[in-house]
Amino acid sequence: MTRAKSDAWQTSDEIAAAIGVTAATIRNWARQEVLPAPELVRMGRRGNQARWPLHTADQARWVLSKLEAGFTFAEIRSMLGKGEFHPKSDKPGDAP
Repeated sequence: MTRAKSDAWQTSDEIAAAIGVTAATIRNWARQEVLPAPELVRMGRRGNQARWPLHTADQARWVLSKLEAGFTFAEIRSMLGKGEFHPKSDKPGDAP
């Protein structure tokens, strides 16, 4: 699917490729509540597509760094609740 770079969302595959994990990992992290919930869009015969805010790749990178440092999902959720993650931008065109 071709879309304009100015669209204010990313797909699971785009986020996964940006940080070197699988799309299933991205979906799992959303279920663990360490990533924002995606908007699910029906694509007809092609199924559904998850659309994520632009800052999700930055947040996923941050989550990955915390997991690699040995933090648990509960600890990461607590950090998020305290505002320890700061997205770079959600403006179109500023995606990583």
